[in-house]
Amino acid sequence: MLRSLILIAVFVFGTGTLIAQPAKDKLLPKVDERMEILCIAYKLATSKPALDSANLLYNEAINRHFAPYKQHPFIPYLANLSDSFFNKGIDISTWELPSVAMHISPAPLFEPLVPFGDTTGIDGWDDRTLLFPGFISMLRSFYKETGAEHFFKEQESYYKAVESKFAESPQPVNRNWIDAFFNIEPSETYFPVLSLQGFGNGDYIRVNFKGNRRYTHTIFGCSDFNAKGIPSDCNNNWLQRGNLHEYIHVYVNQLVEDNMKELNGSASRMLSDSLVWKKVSQSFYNNNRYYLYESLVRAVSIVYMIHNPGIKTTMDTEISSQEKAGFPWMRGLVLLLNGYYGRINNYKNFRYFMPQVIHYFDQYLLTSNTGK
Repeated sequence: MLRSLILIAVFVFGTGTLIAQPAKDKLLPKVDERMEILCIAYKLATSKPALDSANLLYNEAINRHFAPYKQHPFIPYLANLSDSFFNKGIDISTWELPSVAMHISPAPLFEPLVPFGDTTGIDGWDDRTLLFPGFISMLRSFYKETGAEHFFKEQESYYKAVESKFAESPQPVNRNWIDAFFNIEPSETYFPVLSLQGFGNGDYIRVNFKGNRRYTHTIFGCSDFNAKGIPSDCNNNWLQRGNLHEYIHVYVNQLVEDNMKELNGSASRMLSDSLVWKKVSQSFYNNNRYYLYESLVRAVSIVYMIHNPGIKTTMDTEISSQEKAGFPWMRGLVLLLNGYYGRINNYKNFRYFMPQVIHYFDQYLLTSNTGK
């Protein structure tokens, strides 16, 4: 539940075959064939259609093509797998299937992006439960023997129409602004993913590689469609905020890691404050590392909103929301980072500004009652 709700909590107010990189200007979610084929197989295996009545045309096309293949060996195999997890109280469509989809290369090879059986880097967001040879072998067979490649070619124009609708949203996140703000190489590659069948909605999924590098994905599930199958719920702030927040992480996380020794004390003292701890103790950022990640990401997000239209809000509203969420040093941090943006040409990149961020955290705790 925590993993699936991460985006809501965010704003309460050498690696094998490479995946195609996201577009360079705007952060727009894309339909992902790996996600779609696994959802199709799951629906055949469990007779639990997702949103069939909401997206009639697409689901009719799925049924026409794939219904004759319900006896393919992958379907009873997946049904048995689903039942075994369901007996443990787990629905694999909400997390395990989306996770394995993000851990394999595009069709038809579906090569694992990390070696089978490798547990290096597994954390709460990098789940490899279904990443094993038997599962991938059966998936390859299903894709080939059902003629799935032909189905997805037939759907190309539909997928493009869906993605174009998201591109028409009031103001997609401008990744160029964020790139220029930090002006360093990202340690993560971020992919916003559309799930047209509702699976994995809200999931934040990692594929962790060696060297503290990773792919990160946010799954955006659509729940309302017009008669042509085009989502009508694609202009919501949740998607924009989620994309903005997660993309900033690709820069902030490494900056925190590189300066953890200097930042650790400030985070410890802040989290030792009873009022702060009460607000964050049940969250995923109830530890020094993630608390620092979140502090900087949320502050940069607010600076972004100050200088970019699209998310209807005010600086005071955003700062107040973050203070209430357990980040009392947010106002000063936003002002500091906004000042950096105003003098951005004075710095080679954001790494050269990090000493001022470290100093701010130290001084905040010295001059406030928080963290004492």
